[in-house]
Amino acid sequence: MKLFVKLVNPDYESFYDMKKNYDTDSGFDLSVPKDHIIPANAISYKIPLGVACIPDVVQGYYLYPRSSIIKTPLRMANSVGIIDSTYTGEIIAVVDNISDKEYTVSMNTRLFQLCAPDLKPFESITFVDELPVTERGSNGFGSSGK
Repeated sequence: MKLFVKLVNPDYESFYDMKKNYDTDSGFDLSVPKDHIIPANAISYKIPLGVACIPDVVQGYYLYPRSSIIKTPLRMANSVGIIDSTYTGEIIAVVDNISDKEYTVSMNTRLFQLCAPDLKPFESITFVDELPVTERGSNGFGSSGK
């Protein structure tokens, strides 16, 4: 699976210039583009990740926490994010803060990753200026009904 990535803000390009991955990594690490102070005991706090994506095939993909998230009091609210192939809105991680203290996520922290369904490395990741228009577009988080 190839993945096309659009940066929501061109200033975020620097987050991906020096990113180190192994060729065999299953996940494409995403940087948090802005500082976030997550309140104590917060439930379903949204962290926009500054990228919108589309695969080259009609197949969904996943947003997973990186293993390093265990060093924080954060947990993904839905454990894993299922991203439909035609969703072209900004990728957003939703987390719970299981601590009774607020927690700061600093800009450029990598807590989340995108993975293909078979967990094989993406064949390629290409940064683009625009994504194709789809019927779903940026409609996410239950937009297809209850």
